[in-house]
Amino acid sequence: MSGDRTHRTIEDIDETVLNAAQMKAIASGDPLIMERATLEAELQGLGMQLQAYNDTQFRDKSKIQYLTDMVNTNHPANIQHIQSDLTTVAKANLKQFISDRGVMLDKAVLIDDHISEQFQKLRNSYRLTQIQIGQFAGLNVYLSRFGSEVNGSIGMSISSGYEFNVDCHNPHSSLLHVVRNAIAAKLTTAQETLERDRQELSLIHISEPT
Repeated sequence: MSGDRTHRTIEDIDETVLNAAQMKAIASGDPLIMERATLEAELQGLGMQLQAYNDTQFRDKSKIQYLTDMVNTNHPANIQHIQSDLTTVAKANLKQFISDRGVMLDKAVLIDDHISEQFQKLRNSYRLTQIQIGQFAGLNVYLSRFGSEVNGSIGMSISSGYEFNVDCHNPHSSLLHVVRNAIAAKLTTAQETLERDRQELSLIHISEPT
C-alpha cells in the first residue's frame, strides 16, 4: 500500500477496532470469541485498506486523464495561440493605432486620449460591459467593465487577450509593454507549465502498480 500517511491512519484505526473487540472478547472469557473478534477486526481493517486503495486509484486515474488532456491538447493549443499572436505583433507597425471608427492614430498622445475617452465612456455606462476600441499591433483592443472597474485587454478575442493597464496616464505605454514583453513572457510560462505537467504525468505512470 503506497502513501505512508494513509497507511499509518489505517493502522491506527485497525488498532482501535481490534482493542475494542478484544476487550469484549476478554470479558466473555471465551477464547473462540476472542479469536473471532480478532479475525473480524483484521477483516474490517483489510476492507478499509482496500477502500483507501480504490480511492487512491480513482484519484490517480482522474489526474492522469486531466494531465493527458492538458499535455496533449490544452497546453499545445495555448502555446500555438500565443506563438501566432507573437508572429502577428512582429509584422505590425507599433506606432499606429486604428480606432474603432477606422481613424489612424500615429502619436502616443492621440492614442492615450482615445483610450482614456473610451475608458470613461465604458465606466459611466449603465448598459455596456465591454467594447472594442480599436486595433494595435495587429490585435484587437478591448475594454471590459466589472462594476466600476474597467480593464483593458489586447488579443484576437476578449477571452484570450492579454491585460494592459487602462486606468493610467499613459495606457499606450502599457500596450507597448504587453506586445513587446508580456506576450513572450506568457509563452515562456505556458511552455514551462507544459513541461511540468508532462513530468508529473510520467511520474504518476512510473508509480502505478504493475
